[in-house]
Amino acid sequence: MTITILGVDPSLAATGIATCILDDAGALTAIHAECVRTVGADARLHMTRGEDDARRAGEIAASLREAMHMADADVLVVEAPQGSQSARAACARPRA
Repeated sequence: MTITILGVDPSLAATGIATCILDDAGALTAIHAECVRTVGADARLHMTRGEDDARRAGEIAASLREAMHMADADVLVVEAPQGSQSARAACARPRA
């Protein structure tokens, strides 16, 4: 039995999406990989950071829906960020 795995490395700037096949022998073969890049809105658009983040998340969600449809995966694996991976995230973290 083979297992199709869809892996996601989320980020507003560059989200990685990969589809792999795990075969009966335990070999993992990548069959598709892509990077969904989004760019922050131009300041002239007068968009709040939250509105811009929502717009960018929508672009990523559209790409993920397409990848999920194309992969027809058995398993979805998503990286859960640990710690602060950006200056903005570091500022938002509560301090002990």
